[in-house]
Amino acid sequence: MHRRLAAAALLTLALAACGSTPAAQPEAAQPSPQDRQRQLQTVLADCMKQKGFEYVPYVPPAATVTDEERRRDSGDYEATKAHRAKYGFGVWSSIVYPNGPGTMPRDAGPSNPNDKIISSLSETQTGAYYAALDPCYAKAAKQALGKDVKSKMDLFKQGAQTVKRNVAREIDGDPGLVDLAAAMGDCLKGKGYAVASAKPSALARRGPDRFQDEMTEIGREQQPGMAGSKNENAIIIPEMTADQARPHLDKEIKAALDDLECGKDFYAAYQPKKTEIDRRMLEEFALERS
Repeated sequence: MHRRLAAAALLTLALAACGSTPAAQPEAAQPSPQDRQRQLQTVLADCMKQKGFEYVPYVPPAATVTDEERRRDSGDYEATKAHRAKYGFGVWSSIVYPNGPGTMPRDAGPSNPNDKIISSLSETQTGAYYAALDPCYAKAAKQALGKDVKSKMDLFKQGAQTVKRNVAREIDGDPGLVDLAAAMGDCLKGKGYAVASAKPSALARRGPDRFQDEMTEIGREQQPGMAGSKNENAIIIPEMTADQARPHLDKEIKAALDDLECGKDFYAAYQPKKTEIDRRMLEEFALERS
């Protein structure tokens, strides 16, 4: 998507230079991510119907972004401080304040009508349903998004890999951010925090990763059957009341505020860049902000 926008901009400039584009003619609007998702869902439903399965085209409601979130996304110090003072890094607050702003979601949001359809199928039918779903999703993604994917999960993985590549180039490769990250890392070490890497992206993830690892370790102990490999990225949320989780959140809040104080200059420069990288990925892959 980013390359297509760049090409469109160059084409507009070229046409303007040649005098071939009337000044009063508006530029055609690009389809929104939701419009492309609707197209994808329509193709997906038709494909599933051809394979003998019922599928209801479903696009979740667009996420609402508050002014407070926009301020945090821009790297605003006061907005970020106020948020961290209540929610920390957004990890243990998912239990204390379920589905609070900026915390890990505890549910899947609005109900997808296809969940009810799938739950009514037998085990054999469910297997056949999913065997049909992935190739149909691949067909729909190609037609609606121009993406070559194997499944919906593959689309998410490709989006994540796109973010990872852009972060490596635009954030970790930014000399100014590298210098700011080094200063932040030294400050955190001075406060007694372990800093495994002063690479900008690693430093930004250091705090959330630490508490997600802590949460998952407790979750593994409670639910050995869900443990899986410790190398997996899945976060296991333990069964715990808000009161039981509060001491963990209090510790997380202190660490998050220390992190912000040490990284005040770093986050002011880092966060707008990361927000823009995320925005481009969501636009390109027609995904919604979670």
